[in-house]
Amino acid sequence: MGGIGRMTKSLRNYPMLLKVLPKVEHRRMHGKRTLPDGTVLPKYSLIKRLHIGTPSALKAAAAAPPAVASRALPQSPVDPDRD
Repeated sequence: MGGIGRMTKSLRNYPMLLKVLPKVEHRRMHGKRTLPDGTVLPKYSLIKRLHIGTPSALKAAAAAPPAVASRALPQSPVDPDRD
């Protein structure tokens, strides 16, 4: 019982880092993938788990620095007469 509690202030339970998933998607990512009717669903691949399990705010935060940096790169001039 030495783990971090639910009420402990830490990044573990920070609202921006949490994402509520439908039960079926959560099961396909972490655990039992059998539906009540007996259908077994395949487990998501690593890339799919990262995409589905990552909150949108963190996806935007990860994509923003490369996007801003690409705008800072020098642009090559376009020559309309060049074929």
